[in-house]
Formats: sequence, structure tokens, C-alpha cells
Amino acid sequence: MVKRAGVHLLVAALAVSACGLHGDVGDLGDLIFGNGGDVPREQLGVQNEFFGNPKGGPAAQAADIRNTLGLRHIRTSFFFDESFLPSEGASPNFSRFDTILAAIPPDTDLLPILAYAPRWLANRADWKDVFVDRYVIPLLDRYGGDGRIVGWEIWNEPDAFCNGRVAPPGVLDCSPRDYVDLVARVAPEIRRRSGGLVVGGATTSINQSFPSHFDYNKDMVNAGLLPLIDVYTFHWYGSQLEKLTFGGIADFLNDTGMLVWCTESGEQGSTRQLQHAEDVFPALDDEIDHLERIYVFTYFDGAGSADTFGLVSAEGIESDLYQFLRDSG
Repeated sequence: MVKRAGVHLLVAALAVSACGLHGDVGDLGDLIFGNGGDVPREQLGVQNEFFGNPKGGPAAQAADIRNTLGLRHIRTSFFFDESFLPSEGASPNFSRFDTILAAIPPDTDLLPILAYAPRWLANRADWKDVFVDRYVIPLLDRYGGDGRIVGWEIWNEPDAFCNGRVAPPGVLDCSPRDYVDLVARVAPEIRRRSGGLVVGGATTSINQSFPSHFDYNKDMVNAGLLPLIDVYTFHWYGSQLEKLTFGGIADFLNDTGMLVWCTESGEQGSTRQLQHAEDVFPALDDEIDHLERIYVFTYFDGAGSADTFGLVSAEGIESDLYQFLRDSG
């Protein structure tokens, strides 16, 4: 992921219990982001990988996200790695994913990312077959009926995490066409084995390195992505909001005619996240017609307060955005 720079919130009609639990879905109010405009709280989610952090283990983290921050959408990675499948003939190890699902509250949904590959799959011409047969299908058969899983995101940043970068050499060639070919193999299995949405994988921040990342998005569409998926996604780091309007990004996203989710947006530094949310989230909501979700990146990334994108830093410091979401209830 390429991360770069970029709520004065007032909440209307939020019901809060004595223990600080935010109210039912119908009680979620709008968040007023400075002078930028209203964004429904229900539109916000957060990324979390559920590794141990100062807030505790997976169950404590999920409870903090749901009860303290009032967020009901969580995005996480279901990594395809050696810990899941040490070798092609091994039995899958579902323990990490079981632990995550056990932590998710019943009124909170989860967006798992299907991505990457173990090192033993490097430079194999049949890697997509193995990816589907030994990873995707077993996951869907185990979790496809879980109503808390809102959808399955196919890969993350296919223009960056490919061919020796996070993914082993030979796994995705970094081209839009190769990524769309992967989606064409995975999407039918999701539809066959799960009630969840087919969610496209976002490139690195669509507004950065302009127009390179934006052009990659156009090339994915030209390669046939849209008929394969239910939700189009993008990442937004930094501000550069002129790219949204004058740069044509909003028009492009609107022209897909699809539900659109921003699956990552955040800022580095515990004291800079609230300003990013104020500047960026209302603008995205105003300009993108069918923007249904914005996932804050991230809940915790292990970095200290000066460098973290996390709502919680390695020292346990709660960012200004964390405090704002907490106190708005």
C-alpha cells in the first residue's frame, strides 16, 4: 500500500446505553465534518488485521470498534500464506480466520480480502488454479454462509502487490489484464458458494502518481472488470481533491454505474487523522454518486504515534479521530 498525507463531528439522534454502546442501525446519526458537510456514520468502517495491540486481542478490538467508535464495518485480510497452507498438499489452517469471525459482533459486518500467496507458489504457471482450488474454495465452503461477511474482496492493490512485491515472483504480473483474469476465476466461486458481494480490489491511491494509478483503473475497466463484480473500490490518501473533480476521478467512478466503496483512506500521525477526515470524507461523499462506504485506514498498524496510520498507536495513544468518534456518541 502506498500511504501518504491527507470529524469535527456532531451526531444527531444517537442512542447510547449506559455502557457506551452506540445504538441500533436506525439510531445512527449523521457526522458533520467541519464545514464540509454531513456523512452518515453508517457509511464509515475501518481496516483491522486483529493482531495483538494495546487494546487487547481480537474480541476486545472488535468490541472497541463496535461499541466505543460506533463503527459496524470492518475490513481485514484473510492472508493466503504458509501459516494457512504450508504446502500444496497440506490441510488448511483456519484458526486465524476462525478467531477473527468469533470476535465480530452480530450486528457488524466483515469484508475479508482474498490475497497474496505462499512462497512455494512462486513462478508456477498454474498459480491461479491453486489459488482458487486450495485457498478460495476452502474459505468459501467454510465461511460462505456466515451472514456477517458482507462480501469478498479479490486482492488488494494489484498494481503494487504483485510479482515479487508482497506476492511471490510470478504471482500476478502487475498488469490490469492479469488481475481481471484472476477475478474472472474467483468471482464465480463467490457467487456459487457465498451470499456475499463480489468486491473488486482497489489500486494504490487513485489520486496519487497522477494519472498512473488512475489509468490503471481505466485499464481494468477496459479489460472487462465491471461485469464480474458487484462493488467498485478505490483508495484515497492525501488530499489532492482537485483530482476528484477536475482530474475526472469522480466522473469515472460515477460512470461505472456501480456501488462504490473507498476501502482505504487515512493519514499518518495520531494528531493529523481528524483533519484528513474533515477534508476528504465529505468531498468524496459529495462528488461520488453511489459511494456507500469509506473504510478508515487503519485501526492499528504497530507504529508509534508520529508515524502511525492507526487509530491506536503502538504506545496505546488514541488518535484525534479515534477520540472524536468515541466522544461523538
